[in-house]
Amino acid sequence: CRIIHESMRLHSLRQLNHLDNAHANVIDLLLTDIDGVSLRATEPLVEADVAHPPFEFTLPITPYSHSVFTSPEFTFNFRKSDYTAMNSYLASCDWSFIHSSPIE
Repeated sequence: CRIIHESMRLHSLRQLNHLDNAHANVIDLLLTDIDGVSLRATEPLVEADVAHPPFEFTLPITPYSHSVFTSPEFTFNFRKSDYTAMNSYLASCDWSFIHSSPIE
């Protein structure tokens, strides 16, 4: 029980099933971190075990939009570079230390 509780905290999960079984216990869990999930008791498709009453749940789904996701690959965009500013900055640097550095 402690491992389940710690895992729920670690992953920000909450338990949504509060439907008691025939023994007034909740055995089956519905763990999620998604907001807007709904749960309700339902009729069984096959003969149900009294300890595990059937339930159904609905997840809110938003349409997939490719533009929402950025490329995981990093690329340089050299067209956006300000080469004039870079040249000015590099020209203003004191490069004399290069001539005094020993060559190994």
